[in-house]
Amino acid sequence: MPTVDFGIRTDRLDSHTAVVNIEGDLDLYRAPEFAEALTSLITRGWYHLVVNLGKVTFIDTTGVGVLIGAHKRVKEWDGSITVVNTSPRFMKILQAIRLAPIFQIFETLEDALSAVRADETLLSAV
Repeated sequence: MPTVDFGIRTDRLDSHTAVVNIEGDLDLYRAPEFAEALTSLITRGWYHLVVNLGKVTFIDTTGVGVLIGAHKRVKEWDGSITVVNTSPRFMKILQAIRLAPIFQIFETLEDALSAVRADETLLSAV
């Protein structure tokens, strides 16, 4: 049973970009709620998602699986999943299972948003 408070807050930045702020344990119990939040955004047209893990206290393989599933869905629309404020432990997990290259990963939210906006500018110029 989950014992840590869990929360998801979404900040929509423009018509295609949203920041998804996660707080608490992202585990087997909370992954369905996280998946629903991402799926809802993607279905409504937000294809560039910045997932802020700065307040995540724990993440297991089900949380990673949700990110992978969302990555596959946004790629269908030339979108992206950008991960920000990851813990060293989470980075080791991504590197160990060779998934670090599929996500854009940044230390700060500002850096992540700058990169997402630059990518959108490049795509709209093509």
